[in-house]
Amino acid sequence: MSSDSAGPWVPPNIDPAATPDGTVDPEWRPVGPTAFTGPDDEPVAHIPSLPGVDLPTRLPEPQPEVTGGLDAHKPGVAPLRPLGFLDIISGSVGVIRGNLGIVAVVWACVWIPVVAVVVAGLIADAELGRILVMVAALVVPVVVTGMLAAPMTATAVGRPLSFRESAAVLRSRMLPRLTVDLTALAVLAAPAIVVGLLISGITRTATAVIIAVVALPVFYAVPLALYLLLSSPILMAQTVVAVEGAPLGASIRRALVLTGRGLVHQLVPIGLAAVMFSAVGSAVLGFSRLFGLGGTPMISMLVAAAVLSPVVAGFAALAYVDARIRQEGLDVELLAGDDAR
Repeated sequence: MSSDSAGPWVPPNIDPAATPDGTVDPEWRPVGPTAFTGPDDEPVAHIPSLPGVDLPTRLPEPQPEVTGGLDAHKPGVAPLRPLGFLDIISGSVGVIRGNLGIVAVVWACVWIPVVAVVVAGLIADAELGRILVMVAALVVPVVVTGMLAAPMTATAVGRPLSFRESAAVLRSRMLPRLTVDLTALAVLAAPAIVVGLLISGITRTATAVIIAVVALPVFYAVPLALYLLLSSPILMAQTVVAVEGAPLGASIRRALVLTGRGLVHQLVPIGLAAVMFSAVGSAVLGFSRLFGLGGTPMISMLVAAAVLSPVVAGFAALAYVDARIRQEGLDVELLAGDDAR
């Protein structure tokens, strides 16, 4: 085809309303800002109409704001998903704050007589007192865990118990919890006594406190590892008894199931964090003697264990929730409205 038959060259149509001959469609209007005539009017855009093209005449509906995330699935302290280490650490503080009344009563009923007995033992015989301190510091938090597990677990999953309900649960499950307490005393007393003897051998002077803290990873490694491996299922058994009301044999079997399947790597760091918190607290209080603030390393360790025992109970409650979420789909049951038992 020759160029004469094709006609002169026409530049591209950059104006949608312009025709090849340069004229403008009389119905065309430029796109301008949205005009509103009243509060109930919908936004309308002036979009030009093109021959053979069906263009929308209204703007799309506004999209809803992005909300939620994990907060939408967090009815209680714990989010309804597998928990991480930091979730358990922060959640333990939350369950303590949600149960301050029952925590204060249980703490006073357990620790005041224990401290009185241990201090009397320290006054009568220093060697016996050191062993009593270690037994109290490592075993009594397990007892406190069993007494606080039910209200703390309920708070973690968003179904908190009142003070009266917590006291009723505490009374109703006294016997099975006592059997687990005796089992914990029998199992955990051995590493506690070993650690107590080690401490009594290297903390005879005030300056030896520094040596004790520095030598802690070396001298205490074996009994500490033994304690962590044994205390994880015992803490879980205490929580199972408190929350589910299972007898001793069933609670131990269920605790072994919940702490198995690779979950020991979750529970052992939790127990290690509890022990390290106690060690740091006792070291800080023990150093006060070097500055003339009074106290002894053994009393400092006992005070640190007493103050931090509710934190250990919170660790155990959150670890129980995490184990059930990972293995039994507790988060799905809670979202469906089922009872968390």
